[in-house]
Amino acid sequence: MTSAAITVSQIAEYNYCPRRIFLRSILQVNPAPKPVHHIRLARRILLKELAFQRPNILKREQDLQPECEKALCLAVEKTRSYPELKSTPQDAVAKAADELRLEMPAFAQSLMRLKEEAGSVAANYLTPAVREPNLNHLQLNIRGTPDYMRQTPYAPVIIAENDAGRPKENEIFKATAYALINCAKSNAPPVSYLDDPLSATFTPVIITEARKNQVIESINAVQNILTTKKDSGVCPHGSHKKCAGCIYEEPCYRT
Repeated sequence: MTSAAITVSQIAEYNYCPRRIFLRSILQVNPAPKPVHHIRLARRILLKELAFQRPNILKREQDLQPECEKALCLAVEKTRSYPELKSTPQDAVAKAADELRLEMPAFAQSLMRLKEEAGSVAANYLTPAVREPNLNHLQLNIRGTPDYMRQTPYAPVIIAENDAGRPKENEIFKATAYALINCAKSNAPPVSYLDDPLSATFTPVIITEARKNQVIESINAVQNILTTKKDSGVCPHGSHKKCAGCIYEEPCYRT
């Protein structure tokens, strides 16, 4: 009997901290997210909605900032339809929106720069070919849903804010996984993209042998934990940056 497919979210979680899969999937630990985690989730979804609205914003001739602010208001309305936010306090969405409202001038400037560089094709350049597609790789037994598929080249894209001007390692890992899944299709390019909407930065993530091996090793490790129901034996205790911000910190130390 074929086991259920591993998800990109699961291997990304394992790559961030191997114990989290064991705690959540085997021990059924389900700690309540901290307020900061609710705000981060709401911010990411708002950014995704803003990204989807960029083609319409770019159709305006000038002064894009009012259009960006309208787009943010519309994004807040659309968050109500997201299942991920059903258990999120409404004030978390409001706080995330307040944060982003301060960044709308920079968002408008980045879009204007993109419009000047790409000219009349800017709107088409940012129009998703497919929103939130379901991708799967039967041989590797992995599936996932990137934020959208880019039209040219036809490749998966995830919304990911840069950290100090650079992509985060775990986002690069997820992007590699999506590229690997997409490559299972004929003629699919070995690349995916990280889209930082606020800065209009698109970072290509090319599949390298090292990145491919890292993804495959994580798939096998997660499958092993789910099958044997045993801890991986690996825990980054002492990594204060990871542990201090983790919702599993307390139950992890208890086990």
